[in-house]
Amino acid sequence: MSAVPSQFDKAYRRSLQMALNEKTKSRLATDGAFGPKSIAVLKQFQQQSNILVTGMYDAATHALLEGFIASKYLTEQDYVNAAKALGCEVAAIKAVVQVEAAGDGFLPDGRAQILFERHKFYGELLKMVNTTTFTRQHLSDLVAKYPNVINPATKGYMSGEKEYDRLNAAIEATKDLPGAAEAAMRSCSWGMFQIMGFNHKLAGWPDVLQMVSAMQQSERAQLDGFIHFVKADSRLINAIRQKDWRAFASAYNGSGYAANKYDVKMADAYKLFAK
Repeated sequence: MSAVPSQFDKAYRRSLQMALNEKTKSRLATDGAFGPKSIAVLKQFQQQSNILVTGMYDAATHALLEGFIASKYLTEQDYVNAAKALGCEVAAIKAVVQVEAAGDGFLPDGRAQILFERHKFYGELLKMVNTTTFTRQHLSDLVAKYPNVINPATKGYMSGEKEYDRLNAAIEATKDLPGAAEAAMRSCSWGMFQIMGFNHKLAGWPDVLQMVSAMQQSERAQLDGFIHFVKADSRLINAIRQKDWRAFASAYNGSGYAANKYDVKMADAYKLFAK
């Protein structure tokens, strides 16, 4: 008898692995394979939950995790519904997810995937410069003191949970500047579709705080934001329908798409999912 009954597909097994990671603070590969390492973490979850340790996704374990999985992670039907809303193929949406966030909307610790962009934060702070309380000299001093989180140049990325360290460092560095915390959040890309915080209105949220709150709740909320964002830009919706990955990557990722081969990666991912 398998650890996870055959009625659960690969997508559900991936969600189960993500849930176990968050609940046990583990770092399982979320590949849906559910091998010996996954079974070991499943046993760990059963033990800490004070239920019979069977190493099986049995009724007691299912009862503890099903509601959490259903509320936080996407199902295949969610992808189908999104594809209908956008008039594109399911494989096209999955290709974007794979390239933007390696298929996951959340880190192993349960927080939404993010990437903090220090040059965007610099730009946000530049907009806040005035002639009295926050001057260009103040901004220059911040760049000199905190170059990894406030900088007109790109890079400085650390990936994973460390991106939250960078976000928090940016907020701490500018804690005396009203509105800077929101500016730092606008300078991150969020969730499985890596939508920039400054695009919150295009993604369906009136302010960045509401966007961040939604992104932390579920992959379904992240998907809804993507649908709004793509529908708001004729270039994006036409490109994803036509599977024109060069046009999509250019509109979605900006002028640096070619250097990072986003178009090539999305084309390859689409071919994989289309099978």
